[in-house]
Amino acid sequence: MSSATPFVLLVGSPVQTSIEQMYYRAFQANGYRNIDLLDVEANLGPWLRNRLMNRFIPGLGNNRASQELVTHLRSSNDKYTYIILFKGMQFTRQVLDDCRRLAPSALWLNINPDDPYNKVSRAATNRNVVESLSFFDAYFIWSLSIAEKLREGGCNKVIYLPFGYDEVFHVPNKISIQNYSTGLAFIGSWDKEREYLLTQLAGINVDVNIYGNGWGRAARSFPFRSSISPGSVFGQDMAAIMASSAVCLNPLRAQNKGAHNMRTFETPAMGGLMLTSRTEVQQGFFPENEACYMYGDIEELKKKIEYIIRNKQEAKQVRARGMELVAEHRYTNRVRYLLKEMAR
Repeated sequence: MSSATPFVLLVGSPVQTSIEQMYYRAFQANGYRNIDLLDVEANLGPWLRNRLMNRFIPGLGNNRASQELVTHLRSSNDKYTYIILFKGMQFTRQVLDDCRRLAPSALWLNINPDDPYNKVSRAATNRNVVESLSFFDAYFIWSLSIAEKLREGGCNKVIYLPFGYDEVFHVPNKISIQNYSTGLAFIGSWDKEREYLLTQLAGINVDVNIYGNGWGRAARSFPFRSSISPGSVFGQDMAAIMASSAVCLNPLRAQNKGAHNMRTFETPAMGGLMLTSRTEVQQGFFPENEACYMYGDIEELKKKIEYIIRNKQEAKQVRARGMELVAEHRYTNRVRYLLKEMAR
């Protein structure tokens, strides 16, 4: 195989909003044409693809997914330079070892957007993920603290790879950011921690607008029930919300505490003014009070919201600076970094 024309196989979801698709588009944007995206669930019936069923019956459909990967590699004549899995929850270590024998020339990479050690969440990891950590030639992870655990756990090569944004999917809406409202937007699914945080905002002089799944589970006493727009929002709909809101709240979940998340980059990329949990990592990307706003506790959060509403001109400048700095964090650049690291 010529190193000038590497062949790349991404194994994962073809859904437009998936991180697999974002990397697929990023490889294409970097000029790669010999790139395949294998949906190992393509031939599963609706019952086997059902996410709710998979949550209660872990491993549902894994055998079929493994067969799809093996069949694809058998017919690929060992053409791939890189084979990239995203978490790889479907595949046992034995299946991966068998696949390596079918593609002995390939370097096997894992890009994990979750925490392989977070056993509390069935969606984050499973036995397959943990037992296969040492299989991969390189393991890319978004968290510095998890990266250290992976090194101690015997991974061959661990590389810190932050999240980013998709320059096709995460773009500002045509609505001018000059015309934002006085409202606060929260975009994300319900959980108890998020409900508690938002409940503490009751009484402050700002409209709170909530978008996402699962908010019907909020308590009857939840003060912003009338401000909930149920269902997921993506693309231009999400960009319109971000660009037309005075501030976009991005509280980090427990698994992201001290680090960052996908919204860290998606919010400024889509024209939003981000107010997020204070971390050194995020400050490295977007300096506080220069390219975003941050808070440390509930009281500071309330004060920051009120400050942003009162100081519109400063907020406008911070928003613009965030949009300027985020440009270097597109997934197109993440792909370049990944390939540079693999060339070492």
